[in-house]
Amino acid sequence: IGNFQHLGWIYYACWLPIVLFYFLFLLKTPGFLISVKLGLAGSMLVLCSYIPFTVTTFLFLSIFLLVFYAKKLYNKKSIEIFRSVQYFCVSIILLAILCSPAIYMLSINMDTMYRFGKYTDQTAAFGSLVPVSWINFLFPFGSSAKSTFWNGTDMSMNNIFIGWISFLFIGY
Repeated sequence: IGNFQHLGWIYYACWLPIVLFYFLFLLKTPGFLISVKLGLAGSMLVLCSYIPFTVTTFLFLSIFLLVFYAKKLYNKKSIEIFRSVQYFCVSIILLAILCSPAIYMLSINMDTMYRFGKYTDQTAAFGSLVPVSWINFLFPFGSSAKSTFWNGTDMSMNNIFIGWISFLFIGY
């Protein structure tokens, strides 16, 4: 339990080769299907892994992409750059759409995530993981509504979306 934070490192190590593979494959042969796969793998990297590693990876890939495009511009191959940028935009849009539920849930629960926040002992003892909360494994906004029907559990168990839909569609 003391080393539970390393679990995110393992997820990062699992998803990084897939993201790098599709990133380099999209640079070599741009295509819609590859850009969708890159967006799905990138979203799994964001949703499952250790965030500082993920941010560093996306910064490194962005710098690599800028250098790659600068080299292409120097060689006067701007048409190839335009096609590649279009497909990278598809990947980024898909990544943003798939990560939006997690960002939304983080914004709701931000005040409970720091030491001495508003998360009291009474709030922590309120309810547990009810069967309705399992909807989040398939549908991100399934139990995020604030109505009396969904309030049978606490905040932490009400927001357990981990992105299984994108995992199901990644395919090789």
